[in-house]
Amino acid sequence: TYTDASAAVSHHRPIVEQFLLNYTESEIAQRQNHSLTQVEGYIKDFLRISVAHRQGYTVEGIRHLTGLAKGVVAKHLAHYDELAGSPVWKDRLEGKLRFYEASIDAERAKKGALA
Repeated sequence: TYTDASAAVSHHRPIVEQFLLNYTESEIAQRQNHSLTQVEGYIKDFLRISVAHRQGYTVEGIRHLTGLAKGVVAKHLAHYDELAGSPVWKDRLEGKLRFYEASIDAERAKKGALA
């Protein structure tokens, strides 16, 4: 059980962890009794915040990029730091973030080719 000032972040933790364990978004939604849209949103926010953090953006910069509240960004980053520092989660997290970054790069290349 997770408790937090923000429901979004307390629900976010098990959702992100199940995503790192390779459950599909549909499976996570069913397991967590959330809508697919909510699950996809939590995962997308976590990935965007984590990648921006790895690229050197500050909490304030990430807040501006994502449109999320500063407190929500900070709590996602705290979870990122916990996962990145854990021998259990570190490799899984790294793999998902590398894949997400590669998909961003591919999309940018595609848009550049079309311009």
